[in-house]
Amino acid sequence: MTYQDLMDYFKESEAEAGRAIGVPRQTVHRWQNIPRIPTDQQVAYEVATSGALKADLPESVRAA
Repeated sequence: MTYQDLMDYFKESEAEAGRAIGVPRQTVHRWQNIPRIPTDQQVAYEVATSGALKADLPESVRAA
């Protein structure tokens, strides 16, 4: 999951993206400079969006 995936889903609102999982807007903003957001936050977004956003997890982890 990338920063752009979040912005597409949350309509370009870093504040809304942060509120969805309880992190500050500034944290979301910093993710634009890395290839993928941290895995634990990806999982939180997958849960918060009822699967609309998918965490980048290996299939073996999903099957477990």
